Amino acid sequence: MPATKTYLTQLVAMAVLGDALGADVAEPLSRVADEVARSIAAPDGLDTAIDLLRAADHAVVSGRGLCLGTALETALKIEETCLVPVRGYSYADLRHGPISVVTEGMTALIVAAQDGPLVGAMTDLADDLAPMARLWHGRLVDGPGDLSHGYDAADLAARVDELS
Repeated sequence: MPATKTYLTQLVAMAVLGDALGADVAEPLSRVADEVARSIAAPDGLDTAIDLLRAADHAVVSGRGLCLGTALETALKIEETCLVPVRGYSYADLRHGPISVVTEGMTALIVAAQDGPLVGAMTDLADDLAPMARLWHGRLVDGPGDLSHGYDAADLAARVDELS
């Protein structure tokens, strides 16, 4: 797993590349500091995640595409702060073997974009993990034009709520 500085540098590099290719990144990036402060001041939904991680024997975090780096960083931070063994997997790696070791004593976190072509696959993964593990999604920002933290997708969140 890369260091946190490496991960953050990769995020900045993607923003610079997006800007160079003509994407409108200035407005969303200008909201980052305020969103971080808001999330710290009012950590909506994180109590549930804390309870699930506190009760977990092990945890697994999975992401796909551009959210894979966030999933791996999330796994590392959970392991460092909660002292719970955590494995971070790409969607494909988890699907092709390790999913069989996900058991009732585990907590599973799925890191997905809010929309796009990968939402369906991540929703299918939630369906497959739900009978085996405690599943959590979090939504830190609501409304149109969200500054995505990569924590969930609307369809995935609704499906996880159904399965919980």
